[in-house]
Amino acid sequence: QSLLRLLAGRWGPPQALSVEETVGGVSFWYQHLYKRRQALRAAAGGSSFRPHGPGLLWVSTARSLLQVAQAGLEWLLFAAQLTLLLLKHAASASDLRSAVGMLPPAKRCD
Repeated sequence: QSLLRLLAGRWGPPQALSVEETVGGVSFWYQHLYKRRQALRAAAGGSSFRPHGPGLLWVSTARSLLQVAQAGLEWLLFAAQLTLLLLKHAASASDLRSAVGMLPPAKRCD
């Protein structure tokens, strides 16, 4: 839920779970999503997506769907990474703007 709230531009300290439990959950999801991204990249680069013959339309449709799925995964990975940074440096911040302001300057450019 914290990933979706962050994508919606909202931030608040973890309520039901401790910061450590939240970090553990977000880390688990980050690892899971990262593996999914690798699998999608491998599938998109496979020989089954090389256009040939009458399956050309199918290949272009499938490639488009994979690109959309990859973009969605990238956003979720970004949200997970940002959530971990905010939990580490600004877990007590009341809103997203002040939380980002609490991050070290080198991390704000990420």
